[in-house]
Amino acid sequence: MVQIYQHLSYRTVLADWFQYKKSTNSRFSYRMVSRLFRSKSPSFLKDVIKGSKNLNEEQQQRCIDIMELKGDEEEYLKQLFLLEHSTSDEVRHRAMEKISAIRRINGTVTIEGESYRYLTRWYCPAIREMSLQPNFRCDPDWIVSQIRPIITREEAVEALQILQDLKMLTIESPTTFATSEGSFSTPMQVQGLAVHNYHEQMLHLAHKSVTSFREKDRHLLGCTVSINKELIPALKKELNGMIARILDVCEGDEKPKDHTIQVGLHFFPLCTIDEQKKE
Repeated sequence: MVQIYQHLSYRTVLADWFQYKKSTNSRFSYRMVSRLFRSKSPSFLKDVIKGSKNLNEEQQQRCIDIMELKGDEEEYLKQLFLLEHSTSDEVRHRAMEKISAIRRINGTVTIEGESYRYLTRWYCPAIREMSLQPNFRCDPDWIVSQIRPIITREEAVEALQILQDLKMLTIESPTTFATSEGSFSTPMQVQGLAVHNYHEQMLHLAHKSVTSFREKDRHLLGCTVSINKELIPALKKELNGMIARILDVCEGDEKPKDHTIQVGLHFFPLCTIDEQKKE
């Protein structure tokens, strides 16, 4: 049988399904599938699996009918269609959330799914870093009392579970635990989306920090400058180097950790960066 919940692309679902049907019926062929999809191209399914063709909405529903999917499996494939074809990051984010939820319900929690959830919940990286502090407690109520901005108890419980699933935390009791690098792998299908959500949340928190924290507890820098756009790669390299040096300073400090911060170094255009035609 096809293990649909193991897939994060409807194309690999179709490839798996075709191989399964072929193993149970030697006469099953790409040409036969084309007829089922009412396509004139005998290589229709092969082209979809390779990514050279997409399924339109009518064909997506036909695919569900052909595969005889119901319930969670039908909903799962619909979300895979949205994940790949929607042009809205918000829609794709909701689709991935539903995909992760269906996988958990059906006992298919994987590192890939949990890594996505880790990146799209700003408080997961924050709590992971807080766990390096001597006074940290693996207790949702304690976490809620300490983290800023405040999260709900349910979010704290969820974060602790994600960190355990990723092996970033091994918990025996609220005061007996171990922190490690863990296993972290974001699926290629949603890697950009996960990172986008992470930066969006952190930039929102940076905006709120202007009024939420005293000036002596935060440090925001910025400058407005004109450049030739060919300088952009060099600027990115400089920022990457700064982050690496900051990490070296933080990780090289042997004093006990008693604070968790978010460091952001960035630049962005304030005008179009397209080539402007000279009059």
